This record gives sequence, C-alpha cells and structure tokens, in this order.
Amino acid sequence: MDPKLEQGHFAKKQLFSKSGIIRWSHRRRFEVAIAKSAAFAGKRVLDFGCGDGTYLAMLLESANAPAEAVGAELDPKVVGENRTRFGGRSNLQFVLQSDLEAPAAKGTFDAVVCMECFEHMTDPDRYLDLLLSLLKPGGKLLLSVPVETGLPVVFKQIIRRVGLAADWRLRQHTALHLGGTGPERLRRTGAAHPAGAPSRRQRDELPLPQGIQLDEPA
Repeated sequence: MDPKLEQGHFAKKQLFSKSGIIRWSHRRRFEVAIAKSAAFAGKRVLDFGCGDGTYLAMLLESANAPAEAVGAELDPKVVGENRTRFGGRSNLQFVLQSDLEAPAAKGTFDAVVCMECFEHMTDPDRYLDLLLSLLKPGGKLLLSVPVETGLPVVFKQIIRRVGLAADWRLRQHTALHLGGTGPERLRRTGAAHPAGAPSRRQRDELPLPQGIQLDEPA
C-alpha cells in the first residue's frame, strides 16, 4: 500500500485507525468499491467527493487500474493537499467540483464514482444530473450511500457514541486545563455539546494547549 495513503486526513482515522473494528470496516468498504470498479480498467474515472484520495490511490494500485483517475472535492484546501501528496503520479489529478460545471468537462468520463456523499447533499437531484452529464455515451455511474436501517444503524450509532464520549472527556479535560468548565469556556475550546460543536474538519483544527495531544475517533 502506498505510504502516502497514511498521510491522508481521513485515512488516518479510518484505514489506519488504532481501533481494529474501525480499520476493518473501512478497509472492507474500499475493497468492495475496488471490486465493483474492476470494469473500469484502462478507462478514465472520476471520484466525485474524493476526500483525501484514498479510493483512487488504491484503485490505481489494483490489478484493474484505470488509465486516468480524477478526484473532485469542494474545498480548495483539500484539493491542494491531495495534489501535494500525489503530485508524482501523472495519471492522477485533483480538481475542484466547480471545475466540472464547465462545458468542456461534459461527456469526458467512462465512469463516475460517488461514495457516501449523497446523504449530505441538500439538492441531490442537481448533483445526480451533473454526474450523469459527465459520462461518455455508455458510461457507468457507481453510487453508494451508507445503510442506515436495522442492525447496521444500531451498530454504527453505538460506535459513534463511544467515539463521541471519548472525545467529550478529552475536550472537557482540555477545558479544565485552561481554567474553567462554564459554557463559554467549553465553547471556546470546542468542548460544547456535540449538537452545537463545529464541523469535524473545523474541530480537528482547533488549537490545543501545549502538552495536550488529541486522538480523535474515526
């Protein structure tokens, strides 16, 4: 496995998590995605909502690697980080999602992959139309969303709550270290109730006092 994968923002918490069950679940998810992508060998593939580029990097190392892979993300910072980490690969590039709105991008991909993004979208029909417009005639769209019913959702919510509880305890300790546990103090340190906390990416970037190390749940 490419050592650059471990440097990815999400890969650190998923594929390389300290938790064995989290590592297994995410590695299994990517293994299934790569198996489903075997038909894209030698073709041009887009990963819409590529995150830190884990899926595309793993796909390019597989036996059915595409000829060219493109990852698209909303955040310019994420795109820049991916370009820096994978800059040595001529067949892998990263673009902003807005770049795909241009007429020149239409009908240029043999396959479009979008994993675990649609559940976050406020206008999924618009994005579905966009992804379909990017496909060549006869192209394939591979779309996945999390299973959030029955036993899978019970299991997933248990894991989430265990992680949030651990995160809460460490944030509370950080607030105490700074000299208070009142609501304002907790908000300033990111230790407020999860419902009012910043986004996960924003929370990752909150400064911590010297000597405090934070290991976030995946």
